[in-house]
Amino acid sequence: MLAAGLGLCLSGPGQSYSIAEFINVYIRQFHLDRATVSTLFSGATMLSGSLLFLVGRQVDRIGYRRSFAVITVLFALACVANSFVQGPVTLFFGFFLARFLGQGSVTLVPNALVPQWFVRRRGIALSLMSVGSLVGAAAIPLVNTWLIATWGSPWAWRFWAAVILVVLLPVAAFVVRDRPEEVGLLPDGAAAAVPGAFGDRPRPAYGDEDAGSFTVRDAMRTTVFWLLLFCVVVPAMLHTAITIQMFSILGTDGVPPAASADILSVFALVSFAGTMLSGYLLDRFRPQGVVAAGFVLMAVELLMLLFVRTTAEAFAFAIVWGLASGMLNVAFSFIWPAFFGRRHLGGIRGMTATFMVLGTAVGPALFGWAFQLFGGYHQILVVSLLFPLVSAVIALVSRPPAPTRMTAVATGEGAVVP
Repeated sequence: MLAAGLGLCLSGPGQSYSIAEFINVYIRQFHLDRATVSTLFSGATMLSGSLLFLVGRQVDRIGYRRSFAVITVLFALACVANSFVQGPVTLFFGFFLARFLGQGSVTLVPNALVPQWFVRRRGIALSLMSVGSLVGAAAIPLVNTWLIATWGSPWAWRFWAAVILVVLLPVAAFVVRDRPEEVGLLPDGAAAAVPGAFGDRPRPAYGDEDAGSFTVRDAMRTTVFWLLLFCVVVPAMLHTAITIQMFSILGTDGVPPAASADILSVFALVSFAGTMLSGYLLDRFRPQGVVAAGFVLMAVELLMLLFVRTTAEAFAFAIVWGLASGMLNVAFSFIWPAFFGRRHLGGIRGMTATFMVLGTAVGPALFGWAFQLFGGYHQILVVSLLFPLVSAVIALVSRPPAPTRMTAVATGEGAVVP
């Protein structure tokens, strides 16, 4: 769990909050306008997202430890490559490498690894793992500001390459283990007296996750997979758009820029509370209900944003926004293994990561186009309200699919006959 949290933390150089620190440098250095740099960034993000399903398949094929180690080395090299960008073309490929390996691949492995080790306490384990993301989001932009001002942007990228190799690589290569069964344990730290000892104790809430594991192909044949995939895209799309356009949205409503910056800090703090709350609830209640509650909060958040006019109202919005974001992040990490099992989770998370990254690329563009068309954000926010409401209903009616037509690979024992 600590290794996974460290991975999420040090994925930061490839995340939007880190790359944003370099945008102004590139605009000045390469004499580009902001629209061009933003287009390069969005295009690179979409390309990286479209390839993440391939990473998930490789993770399932070669294992979490080897995948984590290889991806860590490649991510460090990507940081080095970003230190040598010379213009729009190399900038595009630099963005692509940072997003594909940092935002996508490095985060994919921890999110699939922790569910291998926890079932009954999976909710709180995922919450604690998510602290790594929050630490990275809080610390890395501050470090970037100092690095860029002191050494310049190329050496800032090289610094992160060194940190990734020195700190993360040894953990990925020597500490991580693929599954608890490799060290004579079962999920949640139980000792495995005999193979298949799940039969000696109460089964997890959604059954024996190994025996009922779906391959990616089998999961894609179920309706609930695509419904949940739609739900995953919604917060990725809308929360990224709100983050990117925050200063503009609140500025049009009269909230001063200084307050907007403080609001992002409040959001980060409350997100931590949201992740812990989500973990507590997931270990005690059905995950569908927790996901639905997160989407209801998201709808309230968007409704509040429509009517924000004062700084106090903006801070109230940030509190609800943080709770919704924190709850949904952990809940979706929980629900995939609960519905589709542990054995092929890397491939399944690769598919979900592909659509999530695509959502992060599309959302800000939609809000930007809406502003150009209407001169404000009121209309796009009203339309956006429909998405979390529909997602809440989907979550409530969703049920784990019955493994009735799974392939022999899925069960390890041959196809299951209805």
